[in-house]
Amino acid sequence: SLVCPLSRAIMRDPVCAADGWTYERRWISQHFAKAGKAMPLSPVTGQKLPSRNLVPCHIIAQLVRQHLPDLAPPEVQLPIIRLLH
Repeated sequence: SLVCPLSRAIMRDPVCAADGWTYERRWISQHFAKAGKAMPLSPVTGQKLPSRNLVPCHIIAQLVRQHLPDLAPPEVQLPIIRLLH
């Protein structure tokens, strides 16, 4: 998905966390900060993350650039996308 599970907006700086899920860097970094010194829980699985390492997800970034070339820059907040359950 091109949508961050935390922000529910199209990702412009996607990173992969230790849970294997991709997040918008700003939002997962905020999530990590809220955990303080403790290891954070995965926002998706609820399990403790083994690491705070974030790896750029180049394929998602490329897909966003390719399919949404007119997407606003990262400093412009995008509308939240409602997820269907």
